[in-house]
Amino acid sequence: MTKRAPVLIVLILGCSWASAQEIQTGSLSGRVMEKGTKQVLSGANLFLEPIGETVLSDEAGGFRFQNLAPGEYRLIIAAVNYRKLEPIPIRILEGQDQTVTLYLEREPISMLEIVVESERKPPDPGRQTLQREEVRKIPGAGGDLIMAVQSLPGVTAAGGFGGDFLSRGSGPLDNFVLLDQMPVFLTFHFGGLISTIGADLVQSMDFYAGGFPARYGDAMGAVLDISSRDGRKDRIESRLNVSPVLIEARVEGPAGSDANFFLAGRRGLIEYLPLPTPSGTTVIPAFNDYQAKVGYDLSARHRLSLLFFGSHDGFVFETNEPDPRDPILSSFNLNIDFHNQGLSLRSYLTPQLTSTLTLFNSYNTQRTAIGPDIFLNFVSDQVRLKGHFVYELPSQTVATGFEVGHVWYSIDSHFVRFCREGEPACNLTNAERIETHFSDTGDGGDLYLQDTLHLPSRLDLTLGGRADYFGLTRALDFSPRLSALLHLTEDQRIKAAYGYYYEWPDRNGEFIKGFGTPDIGSSRAIHYVLGYERRFSPAVDLDLQVYYKALDHLIVTSNDPGVVYDNDGVGYATGAELLLRHRLTDRFFGWLSYAYSISKRRNHSGEDWRLSDYDRPEAITLVGSYQLTQRWNLGGRWRFTSGAPYTPVIGSAFDPVNNRYDPIYGEVNSRRLPPSHRLDLRAEYKKAYDTWILTTYLEIWNVYNRRNPIGIDYSDDFSEKKFTTEPGLIPFIGITAEF
Repeated sequence: MTKRAPVLIVLILGCSWASAQEIQTGSLSGRVMEKGTKQVLSGANLFLEPIGETVLSDEAGGFRFQNLAPGEYRLIIAAVNYRKLEPIPIRILEGQDQTVTLYLEREPISMLEIVVESERKPPDPGRQTLQREEVRKIPGAGGDLIMAVQSLPGVTAAGGFGGDFLSRGSGPLDNFVLLDQMPVFLTFHFGGLISTIGADLVQSMDFYAGGFPARYGDAMGAVLDISSRDGRKDRIESRLNVSPVLIEARVEGPAGSDANFFLAGRRGLIEYLPLPTPSGTTVIPAFNDYQAKVGYDLSARHRLSLLFFGSHDGFVFETNEPDPRDPILSSFNLNIDFHNQGLSLRSYLTPQLTSTLTLFNSYNTQRTAIGPDIFLNFVSDQVRLKGHFVYELPSQTVATGFEVGHVWYSIDSHFVRFCREGEPACNLTNAERIETHFSDTGDGGDLYLQDTLHLPSRLDLTLGGRADYFGLTRALDFSPRLSALLHLTEDQRIKAAYGYYYEWPDRNGEFIKGFGTPDIGSSRAIHYVLGYERRFSPAVDLDLQVYYKALDHLIVTSNDPGVVYDNDGVGYATGAELLLRHRLTDRFFGWLSYAYSISKRRNHSGEDWRLSDYDRPEAITLVGSYQLTQRWNLGGRWRFTSGAPYTPVIGSAFDPVNNRYDPIYGEVNSRRLPPSHRLDLRAEYKKAYDTWILTTYLEIWNVYNRRNPIGIDYSDDFSEKKFTTEPGLIPFIGITAEF
């Protein structure tokens, strides 16, 4: 017994030593993300050979294989709508956790996988919606959100390559642009070069050519309602874009668990380009803009947003050889700034009731100097509170809202009155100088109510109206609104709209004492719209609209001595618009539109009707953008527009005092410029790396180099004339990096 004890001890110790020497297992874990965007992918299938084990990535994109014996493995991964990776060799080491990050490249989705709008959308007959991706890829717009509006039916450029637009016989100042319900004081840099709001901030934009609902006021022409997007909530993302025109940067991402942010800015580069200028001439254009947004979820039903946006424009022009017909234009200096700050609270008060409250401040300045003795210094500062409430019922939607505000104006000037529509004789040298020192405050506001009834007869009927008060002139305007949408079938409907639309007299200081007429009233338009829609497929639809717009109380130069302006002007615009559209899918979007219109005005009773400055009888637009491969996108846009009317010079008279010739004009707008047309092309190459995306794009404007006329240039004695034209072919390349 005692002799066997040592043997037993040795056996026990040996077993313990062997157990300690058992092979330790390892593990494999990691994360699945989208290539380039770094967006986490949940639900991806991961298969590990040769053991045949399968796991799915979780909501954070994470996965884990446990208790793996040391050795060689192959990891296979697949996810819906993503390219399948080649099997990845994996070596598991004893007792170690192997970690990998996998990046999957997105596949193009079928063209039929698109988002279809609700069948019960509000009956807004004039509304057209553009998404951010459409705006970015419309050729000829340079990725600019507001210039893209020119591609919609019935919308034409105000002139040249600029972005200012005309719509249904109304001019640029008759249109109203809002960003998250805050007015945009300056829509374009330098009157149309590029919009002051970067496309990166935009979620979508609704364009109303006419017949817009009671929510909108202070516009006789069109309304462009831009909705901003929130910053990313999952990770930090940045973007840098460089082109010959500007450089822009953007960063966005989460700020804690309940907040996110968005910061963007752009700086113009035109001032550094070698612009073709005559000897002795200096041209320095400079611009920049910014957008910033912070969002915070107070709770599941309340979200607070803080939005800042603004811009600066500076322009200097000096020449040693001024135009002898208007010699005061030897120098020109312009500085325009605007800064908006808004605080919004969006609340889901009940399942049926939502509200949006917005408190904002808008501070705007303009400083202009022309020649030795013409100047204008303008400042406005306003604070406004807006409310918007929607109550949804099964067969009824009630919307109401208000706006109250206080504004302070200050103008110090030795300036000339602005040339008005239909007035060809605009010569700064001859014009009367008006000295104005004006400072005043005023209160204003509006109230609107509309009720949409979803009737059993497949009819959506909206009854509404609004009241607007402009404190600086004490004008109180009432605007009834009516619209209807009749569903003929699931794919066809008829729509109609009617309403009064007033515009305050503050576009060019028409209400300012000395400079204008203090008791001037608001201008008015009455819109009549009738339309037909047909949906051929989830992606393709047809929209036909006819309209008539009656204009009265238009502000015109008065014939009465001692009165600057009055409301004697009348006019009308009528026409038809056809739009055949293929909506945005992952492969293609595009449309064909045709518009025909007539626009006429009359300044005073007893005068003959004449063509409006904004009359463009025909406009044709063809737009297409196609995702050729995973990386290549190609697009084109062709536009045809009738020429603008103009007033001919039929002679001249010599002015011995100023030693120059003055023109003698013929009948107002009795001639028309030749039509304009051009083709714009865009090619884009996008390559996704694991953690960033590089996009290179080429745009060619006016491919066939047509010199489209935009005006008339006369000789010094007005005996000879020639067309002034748009630039010819313009190519430019841009590079965008997203991280």
